[in-house]
Amino acid sequence: IEERFLMIDKESDARAYFQQIVNEKIIAVHAAFITEDEAQADHDGQMNLLAMQETPERLLGLAVTAGEEEGVRFLQVNSKLSSQLLRELLTEQIEKGCKIVTANLKDQLDFMPVTDSNQCFDVSVAAYVVNPIQNAYGEEDLAMQYAGVMMNAYSQVYGKKAISKVWEEDR
Repeated sequence: IEERFLMIDKESDARAYFQQIVNEKIIAVHAAFITEDEAQADHDGQMNLLAMQETPERLLGLAVTAGEEEGVRFLQVNSKLSSQLLRELLTEQIEKGCKIVTANLKDQLDFMPVTDSNQCFDVSVAAYVVNPIQNAYGEEDLAMQYAGVMMNAYSQVYGKKAISKVWEEDR
């Protein structure tokens, strides 16, 4: 499984990956964020009122896959790979006619460079249209219902632990 999931954490590798998928017509993308509350809390979990004046980096990274054989790449935001560059690379891909497939687009709109509904497909909205009385439309629910893939929910794996804490521990 690990050979299908690769981490990209440098600008040159990110550019090379997007060059590799430049002709893809559809790519699946998911932006991973820390919450605003986490971004504004100090290390003890307390809200820092002075930090509220700053705009902290909320994007942890971008999961991207293009095609069944390609696997998933996680482009990790760090000092060598900025969220601004990831947005630029994604924008270039869209401008070349690529459609973005994602879940819960609304939660990612701050980052996603989607300006036209024809540029994206939200699987969560599609699942709601197909079955509006369903209770949940999370990625794990959709994976099981439509692809037969069993995924653990975040809460099953990490409980109530903040995303930023999990991120730091699992690096």
